[in-house]
Amino acid sequence: MRAALEASIAGRGGCFLISGEPGVGKTRLADELGAEAASCGVRVAWGRCWEGGGAPAYWPWVEIVRALVLEPGRARQQQTVVPPEIGQLIPELAAETRQQRSSSDPEQRRFRLFDAVATLVKQVARATPLVLILDDLHEADRGSLEMLKFVASGLTDSRVIIVGTYRDAEVRRSSYLAESISEIVRRGHPMPLAGMAENEVAQMIEHRAERSPSATFTSELHRVTAGNPLFVDGVIRVLVAERKLGTAEHLDLSGFKLPEGVRGAIRKRLALLSAEARSALAVAAVIGQEFAVGLLERVHEESRGTFAELMCEAEEVAIVGALARETYRFAHPLIREALYKDSTDAERRRLHRAIGEALEEMHAANLRPHLAAIANHFREAGSVE
Repeated sequence: MRAALEASIAGRGGCFLISGEPGVGKTRLADELGAEAASCGVRVAWGRCWEGGGAPAYWPWVEIVRALVLEPGRARQQQTVVPPEIGQLIPELAAETRQQRSSSDPEQRRFRLFDAVATLVKQVARATPLVLILDDLHEADRGSLEMLKFVASGLTDSRVIIVGTYRDAEVRRSSYLAESISEIVRRGHPMPLAGMAENEVAQMIEHRAERSPSATFTSELHRVTAGNPLFVDGVIRVLVAERKLGTAEHLDLSGFKLPEGVRGAIRKRLALLSAEARSALAVAAVIGQEFAVGLLERVHEESRGTFAELMCEAEEVAIVGALARETYRFAHPLIREALYKDSTDAERRRLHRAIGEALEEMHAANLRPHLAAIANHFREAGSVE
């Protein structure tokens, strides 16, 4: 991206789409690029898609155009000529733009609006190179995505970089989003982000603890968080507050309270699922990090065909992954932990008892390989009213 920034200053722009799960660092990466661009004298404008509902059409572009045309005190920048169509986006500029008869054809009106925004962007970039950042494109309205496709198609001979961020799980769930994003990617560069490597997790711990962590502790934290920076940072913060970071050889999550930022990211992922899928996963969380659909079926009393569909739904948004035929694993132990802790103590005890009994029935012919799991569930069940 640094190379792209240098290329854009030389007149070769481009479009980058950063994707990944919540907390993996999409917005942080875009923010770091924006800060570096600003330090080089490049102008940076943000457009943030609004997920709360009620935002007007083209909202991220409204924010960008306002940033390009208006000073903080909302005084017009005299050197920027505003095309008349921009008044459709920015009401406070409508009186300043020359009025002209609008076409009765909605497609023509939309094309002229798109062209006006693209023209404005290139006009501003002729004076100062631009970095435009559109955050959370998975929440963008259709018009904003169509405008992005239009503007991104003409960047090769410009001094403009467009950076978009989006959560890939949400995009996979929407055929329109998936199609739109793939078209934009064809005009630019995809940048999927994964979790950090184990040595990078060790660097984060060392920075906070001011000492090198044990290899076992680092490996366990990496496994539990799958290297997600938000999850890693959240766990580290709790351990720092409890004065356990840098002193423990093993990561103990018993009694661990998930930080609100981590819980919020997990809630966003779980919110993509149907109520039926969330209910099934709440039971699966009591079974363990790995679970078989056959056992889940016995405890949750749903049909096998239904569970296959529910697991496909959860797999699509990367909450679980298939291990073998009808066996799954939670993508993050912290996701499983959040689901487990969301159940009441009484419900967890009831489920542990039901799971232990189901395991006894399923493996009555040969209990030995399953004795440890059965004993664990009955121990967790305790006395059930």
